[in-house]
Amino acid sequence: MTQLSFAEKKLDKKAKREVTKILRSYGNLDAIIESMSVVMPKVTQSFDVSEAQRDNQFYSSTEDSVMKKMQLEIKLKQKEKLDIIYESITQEKKDIWDYRFIDGYTDEQTMIHMNLTSNRNKYFGEKYELMGMIADSFYLW
Repeated sequence: MTQLSFAEKKLDKKAKREVTKILRSYGNLDAIIESMSVVMPKVTQSFDVSEAQRDNQFYSSTEDSVMKKMQLEIKLKQKEKLDIIYESITQEKKDIWDYRFIDGYTDEQTMIHMNLTSNRNKYFGEKYELMGMIADSFYLW
């Protein structure tokens, strides 16, 4: 599939929201991963006396640790994918990603920073192509 074929597909509202969320999270992903790895509990056997459960809900500290480790691995994979995409796209798409999604500028502000105020079609074409690439790599179509 060529890059221009992304523009032929239309993202629905839900997919656009997910793609926007993924693109915005890229700036904070390093900090999120770092904080998750700092508080990662150790999965070792311990013989600490703990308070008895007060209700009938099942709780396993080992299971909780494994779930947190899986969440960390998911974030690491997401970061790895986004790094690969970011390094492989053109400078215009990087500028759109940085200005629009990481810095939080509006489309108009982004076009002004990129000197594309007279060429809206090019800006929105690049933006939707970028969103299509993200949607495709995260299976959001």
